[in-house]
Amino acid sequence: MVGLGVYLLPERHENAVVWDRMISKQKDLRLQSLQLSPDSFSSTYDREAQFSRSEWKARLQNPKAFTFIAHKNLETPSMDVANATDMVQESWVGMAVLIGPLNSSSISEVLDDEFAKEGVLEFLQFEICGLFVLPDARRAGLGKALIRAAIAHAVHLACEKDVDEVCVGMAVTAGNMNVMGLYKSMGFVVAKGTATETEVQMVLRKTVH
Repeated sequence: MVGLGVYLLPERHENAVVWDRMISKQKDLRLQSLQLSPDSFSSTYDREAQFSRSEWKARLQNPKAFTFIAHKNLETPSMDVANATDMVQESWVGMAVLIGPLNSSSISEVLDDEFAKEGVLEFLQFEICGLFVLPDARRAGLGKALIRAAIAHAVHLACEKDVDEVCVGMAVTAGNMNVMGLYKSMGFVVAKGTATETEVQMVLRKTVH
């Protein structure tokens, strides 16, 4: 039976061969997403295909960017050397990146007003970007699994900082009702006053403690 799961990629790995393979697989999946779903992203395949090796490595080493991949066949998604070695041999079929904590975002003003009215003095902002699942791996719950993993990590980071509220945002292409329906089913709502002709900002608030 084929196993499916989600794995948070590390910022580095002591095994140079494994680390190099992680960088390559992250690059390949990202470029696939830009080729197969160009209307879903603000960047383009032509732009990112020109990135150097150091730029792809820097994406994984960014201390405020957490890359999650959905994979087939990996049964135990822990991060020890053996599992990481096995993981880079498996099929990566989806990915998402959690960005944050952010000092500000496209919906900061809306959130500041909303939280101020409720008397919330401190909260952390995050954004989920680059969500993608390969066409032949869809309808297996991997999109939701990637989003849940990203949210859980945001909550974890908030706990470490002893902050009680987390706000996770996502940009959705205007008119993409299927994607909006997915996010709404997970508790996201459209952020007031953020809709444009091309994009809608959706947001999820989470109480940590």
